[in-house]
Formats: sequence, C-alpha cells, structure tokens
Amino acid sequence: WAEGPMYWTTGMAYVIDAMNLIKSYLGIDLYKRPFFQKTGDFPLYCNPVDTYRACFGDQSNIGKYPGHKTAFNMRQFGGAAANPWYQWYYEKVFEREPEIDPSFFNTGWWDFGFDEMVFAYDYGNINYEEKKPLSMVKWFHDIDWVAINKEPEDFENHIFFLTKSSPYGCVSHSHGDQNSFLLFAYGEPLVIISGYYIGFNTSMHRDWRRQTKAHNNILIRGKGQYADMDKAKQLRAKGRICCVEEQENYVYIRESALEAYKETVPDIVEAVREIYFVDQSYFVIVDSIETEGEADLDWRLHSLSPYEIRENEFYVTREKAGMKGKFIYCSSGIEEISQSDTFEGVNEAEIEGMPRQYHLNMHTGAAKGHVIVSLLVPEKTGEEKIVTAIKDDQGHDIYHYFNYEGKTFSLRVDGNKRY
Repeated sequence: WAEGPMYWTTGMAYVIDAMNLIKSYLGIDLYKRPFFQKTGDFPLYCNPVDTYRACFGDQSNIGKYPGHKTAFNMRQFGGAAANPWYQWYYEKVFEREPEIDPSFFNTGWWDFGFDEMVFAYDYGNINYEEKKPLSMVKWFHDIDWVAINKEPEDFENHIFFLTKSSPYGCVSHSHGDQNSFLLFAYGEPLVIISGYYIGFNTSMHRDWRRQTKAHNNILIRGKGQYADMDKAKQLRAKGRICCVEEQENYVYIRESALEAYKETVPDIVEAVREIYFVDQSYFVIVDSIETEGEADLDWRLHSLSPYEIRENEFYVTREKAGMKGKFIYCSSGIEEISQSDTFEGVNEAEIEGMPRQYHLNMHTGAAKGHVIVSLLVPEKTGEEKIVTAIKDDQGHDIYHYFNYEGKTFSLRVDGNKRY
C-alpha cells in the first residue's frame, strides 16, 4: 500500500494466485481474513476509476487511468467479499476501455484469460450485497494516506483529494512527499504528481520524481525531505497523519513531516500542514514551518497546464475544469511567485518530445517561523465558484473569513500557530 496502487496491483496479483492454489488444494480460504476482505478499498478510494496523475509513488502507468489488471484484482476481491463496489470498479474500467491495454505493464505479465476462467468458476454465480454509499473520507491508518471523494459515482461532479504523510518515509518506491497532496476534480487533474515514468534510478526518477521539489510541498532553504538511496535514512524520513475530523461544514486533516526534513534541515522544529475541505466545495491549506535559525521557503504546486499568475493569485485552466488559487496570508512575506516548465536536474534526452509540465513556486522571506494560508477552488468550466476571503488582524489574533454562497468559514491564526 505505501508504494502506491500499481504496486498494490502487482503484489495482490501474485497473492491472489497463491491464495487460489491454497484454497483449492488445502481448503484454507485466506480471502476470509479481514485484510483481504477490505484491501480493495485502497484503489477504490485512493486510485479512483475516473482519475489519472492523482496518486503517489512510482506509478508505471503514470498519466493513465487505472488499468485492467487492477480491475481484475478488484473483481476477484469483490467476489470473495461479495462487495458490489469492487465489481463496479471492474465494470467501469472495462466500460472506458473494453480492449486490454497493450502497455508493457500488461503485455506478458498477466494471463487475463486465466483470470476470467478462475473468477467464473469460483464466483460466477455470486449474489452481491446491496451497494451502500461510500464514506466521503477514508483514512488508511497503517500507511497514513487520507482520501476525500465527493460524489465518486458521478464522474462529471467527482472531487478527489489525496494527501499522505507516511511512516514508511521514502523507502523503495515511495518518494520524499510527506505532507503532499493531489487534486482531481470534474474530470480533470488540477494538482498533479509531476514527471514521467522512465525507469527506476533514471535521472527523472532519482533527481526529480523522488525529490520533494517534484511534489506539492515545501522546500526549506531550498532543500526538500530526504529522498536519496540510503534505506535506513529513507525509513527515518517519515511523516504522520495526526488527526482527521469530519465536521458539519468541513473536513479537517492535520499532518506532520517533521522527521522527513531532519536529515536535510537539522534545525527543523515544526513542519505541519492542515487541510480544510469546506462546504464540499473548496480547500484551505495552512502550512506552519519553524526552524531554530532563519529560513526562507518555497511553496510548490504542479500542473499539466500553465499557470496564470496575478499578484498573489494563480489560475489553472483545463478543458472540463479549472482551479483558482490564492495565497491568503504569508507571515514572512511573499517575495516572488513564479513558474517553470523544466525538470531541474533531469537528462533532457529521457523526456525528449514529451509534453511540458508546469511548476508553480512561491518564495517567502526569511524567518524562524512561517504560517502560509492558501486557498484552492476547483470549478467546472463555465460554472465559476466565488469564494471571498477577508483578513481581520485587529488585536492580537489574525482571523480569516471565507464566504461561499452565503456560508462563512472562519480561521484564527496567532503568531506562527494556528488554533
């Protein structure tokens, strides 16, 4: 799970074959174990069937929708657990792409005809349970990933947000991306996992995709989290989800990447990100960074389309949807907001002819403590969402008031702490 859905797909494929043999020969049904009854929740919530460029880790199918082998796995677990959502996932993959994708991660790896035969024999006549509504928020406690899915069955209105701060750090096929997030809404990738799949230990993999600069995250004095190849340090460069709450008008997530920065920023004191999904419509993100000595920050965001930057605002436009962003507050001051379409440190020969991607960078002033409050508003093309933000800094506290369609959400900041 910690290495992402393509590694879930591969690992589960081998386990399924083994469990089928054990069940047939010994009569021991390992599918009844709680883990295997629920493991399909991982792609269901974290790699939704209508999304692409919206999941973490070394994805060999990066840029593609969830694939056929994932669908076959889901159907198998759906039969074993009588889970109609897993069967639905399988059906939607094949509705979108009836013919098997001939990509390298399918060709020669799997025998789909054998999968069909086994499923037909074991579960061909299964009666599924009633399909109940999915919970909007799912926290995978063992790997500390949190997924938000608003209206996951309605692909035109689906809002998908994913964040992680994992105890597995950047080990193996994971990256230096603790506290990072992704956003896919209304059929479009708006905040993406950047880069291309070239191969393990290529310059694109080693010097870009594994590094914090390639993720929607923060650099401290220009340095990201540890993401090099020492496995002991990889495991120490961990994060954690501290809190997930569902309130009446918002979802709240608090996560810490303190340990992930310690190798590269030894005087780090705090690296906390708080995420609010307000009125199921927009996101407020609060970053609190503290170091013993003064430090400047780079706040990073990645997209498939160029940003339009206006003062402290930025916009991304795609065919079906777009996103408005705004830096509401930066305690240390905004020195520059810029963008680039280059992959710094990557051998250009590896990506020749591939479309450019766009990397937003907000650079702050130097300080020992920073609080950055940002607003992200996904919206359908032609259906503008108007979210207003007002700051009130009278007295000792700083209040931020957000208003959308007559509903107000308030946030209080005191110094470089958020209450």
